[in-house]
Amino acid sequence: MANVLIVEDEPKTAEILRLFLEQNGHTCSISHDGHAGLGRALTESYDVLLLDQMLPGIDGLKICQTVKSQRVVYVILITAKAGEQDRIDGLERGADDYVVKPFSLRELLARVNRLVMERERRSETSENINSLIRVGNCLLETSALSLRSGIHEVILTVTESQMLELLFSRFGAVCSKVELANAAGLIASGESLDDATSHKVTSHMSHLRKKLAQIDSLCFLKTIHSVGYKIVCLTSEDRN
Repeated sequence: MANVLIVEDEPKTAEILRLFLEQNGHTCSISHDGHAGLGRALTESYDVLLLDQMLPGIDGLKICQTVKSQRVVYVILITAKAGEQDRIDGLERGADDYVVKPFSLRELLARVNRLVMERERRSETSENINSLIRVGNCLLETSALSLRSGIHEVILTVTESQMLELLFSRFGAVCSKVELANAAGLIASGESLDDATSHKVTSHMSHLRKKLAQIDSLCFLKTIHSVGYKIVCLTSEDRN
């Protein structure tokens, strides 16, 4: 079903949520403070983030805003604040849903399941539309493993195409090594990254850099130290 990160500073509450969600088919991890939760959300691959709004270290609203700017992940805010402005604040920071304490575990499960179904629906729609992704002056055709820019073209490996598809589809956002490895099938969802797989990702990124240069691309790979990679594009004026 879904890989869920629970960021909740009350251990008993976090454990209740974990047990209930896992009993209903989901995989869960737990962080008990804002700094740890943000770090995991930015460097590991999750489908849904259950985020308590009041956390030690960094509050849930700041975590939500940061994660949504860099990751494709659903966020459900869990809070004791039931006011209209509180809900508006959460939604404006990027939250996909909002649950007020006390809440029913069955209701929370229904909300998680709804987001999982939405993710699957979007994935199916995206696959059925076409296999072309354009970023800057680059055109990636995943079905043909082709990367083109003007008259220039290079052929990618399957792994390179899968990783570049993730980077292009999330243009401007940082993709972690875990997410890139997961997109290419090098690890399963929720699995951690070992040194050997990390080196493979680094090697594939090096090859993609060279291939982007070969086609005279205005886009290039930027390494974000200790976080991952993202695609950055120049304009023709920038190059000149």
